[in-house]
Amino acid sequence: MMTWRQDRAIVCLFCEDIRQEIGGQTSLIGIFPPDTFAPQVPIVIPKLGLYMVIRFPFDQVPISVRMRLMAPWSQEPLWDVPMEGIKESAEIAQSHGYSAFGVSSFHMLSPFPVLETGIIRVLATIDGEDISAGAINITVPPTNPSPQPAP
Repeated sequence: MMTWRQDRAIVCLFCEDIRQEIGGQTSLIGIFPPDTFAPQVPIVIPKLGLYMVIRFPFDQVPISVRMRLMAPWSQEPLWDVPMEGIKESAEIAQSHGYSAFGVSSFHMLSPFPVLETGIIRVLATIDGEDISAGAINITVPPTNPSPQPAP
């Protein structure tokens, strides 16, 4: 496991939609909480957005970064993509005099079937080492038993 330093940061947010706005901003719509309730499983989420941001100091520019989506019902990643433009982002940020640099990426999975309860997580594989970037725990709330009439 990689030794994670305080001058690095990584986060992945799960949401219902992601919009790229005029002027370069990104809007995340319907951010899922860490514990997300589903009425039942299996269920299909019409759209699942993944928004990732990674920040590094210049002395730790990674060679490769892959983001993988893991779910309890599959041994294989449901989604596996490289993050592009890391070296270029570092060069641009350094030329502007910044103390660190970051890369962001977003992806939409539509539809996204949830086959069972459990933790859905995004792992960042940075130069061959896995780091948890974010997770949501899908649960089904317990049903309240119907009151029985008194005998």
